[in-house]
Amino acid sequence: MTTRSSDGLRVFLRAMMANPKRVGAVLPSGAPLARLMASHVPLNDDGPVLEIGAGTGVVTAALIDAGLPPERLFVLELDARLHRFLRDNFPGATVLRGDAARMHRLVPPHLVGKVSNIVSSLPLRAMDKATQRAIVDSAFEVLKPGGSLIQYTYPPLSPLPHRAFGLKAQRLGRIWLNVPPAAVWRFTKPGRA
Repeated sequence: MTTRSSDGLRVFLRAMMANPKRVGAVLPSGAPLARLMASHVPLNDDGPVLEIGAGTGVVTAALIDAGLPPERLFVLELDARLHRFLRDNFPGATVLRGDAARMHRLVPPHLVGKVSNIVSSLPLRAMDKATQRAIVDSAFEVLKPGGSLIQYTYPPLSPLPHRAFGLKAQRLGRIWLNVPPAAVWRFTKPGRA
């Protein structure tokens, strides 16, 4: 285990003990899950990528390792400990602190409507429908037409009531070796291509 990952686990466990509902996971995402998520972010698009609920940066690292230039990566984390950890460990990325339901107010104004993809590790299934709706609305305000929200979840079913939210959903794959096993989904908004 590298120093960054062992430090990340320590920070993650502290954040989880302080607020288990906000963290929403028993362990940080595994590397295979992070790589699957990163593999669905097109690198040939020069628009910024926004990661929400970045936690300890496992997906952040996978995005950079996949070839995403850190200067194109914006990372949003609500927890103060995790935010500091991300800021210290990913100096090339822009690390923001705040609530994903307000991401349209947290990213630089000139990027609203221009983000190519959002990669999310938020525990959406554990949130009430109003909070889910606020996050989805904010996400599609930030995304450019044709942009997508990539989300993982533990159960095999969609983490969002996509039909009720007017979204098209596509399951991209499942990682059985993650603890617990996780599925990755892509959400797009028809008519925004």
